[in-house]
Amino acid sequence: MTPDAVESLWRNVSLPAPSTPREDALVYALLYEVHDDHRRNHVTADEICTAIRRRGIAPLLLRSGAELTPAETLTARYAASHGYLAWRQRLATMPVPVLLRAVRDDPRPPPGCLAAALTLAVDSGESDTTTAELRTRLAHSAQGGE
Repeated sequence: MTPDAVESLWRNVSLPAPSTPREDALVYALLYEVHDDHRRNHVTADEICTAIRRRGIAPLLLRSGAELTPAETLTARYAASHGYLAWRQRLATMPVPVLLRAVRDDPRPPPGCLAAALTLAVDSGESDTTTAELRTRLAHSAQGGE
């Protein structure tokens, strides 16, 4: 991404769809981040591109407070340990089987990660064994275990 590409996009995209609240939150997080770096009320296309190249998009999404999908919740937790840079740069989530394996291999996943994994397992048609294991671990963590 270059400043010229950003400016061209701003000029050439005719009537884009209205933004979603999630997109708004992400843009505001980016603008606040760049504003905080430079301490002024003007942000250039070059500063936006530099911030994204340097930090990636995922930290901005996490900072924005936007609600994450189950796959994003798990990718945010496990991407660094699995060397998955596509999350940080493009918000590309890890494949569902890899996410489920990461949760299974995690000795102490937070309840939110267990719930996200259970949702993914059910939605992707994982085996009854996998969903039963996740339900058991989630119930156990809700009772203060793990």
